[in-house]
Amino acid sequence: MVAAFLKIPVLTYISKLIEFTNERIDVERLLEGGNEVVSSKRPCLITVVKDINKPRYLSLIAIRKASKVEIPVITREERG
Repeated sequence: MVAAFLKIPVLTYISKLIEFTNERIDVERLLEGGNEVVSSKRPCLITVVKDINKPRYLSLIAIRKASKVEIPVITREERG
């Protein structure tokens, strides 16, 4: 629906990004019977499957550092 509103192509069930340039995008789609390689002009809307990325886990030291970082709070007046 978003792609139709924006009048851009849509690529769904993307499992792998093959090539990405300013003019076009080449991807691999996950289908029931296998995979399919498709291309599209940019801009386009893509939806991906959860297997496209492997999460990186933080080290214990990084988790401890992140817990000590102060998050700045900006009020509405300061934002202007």
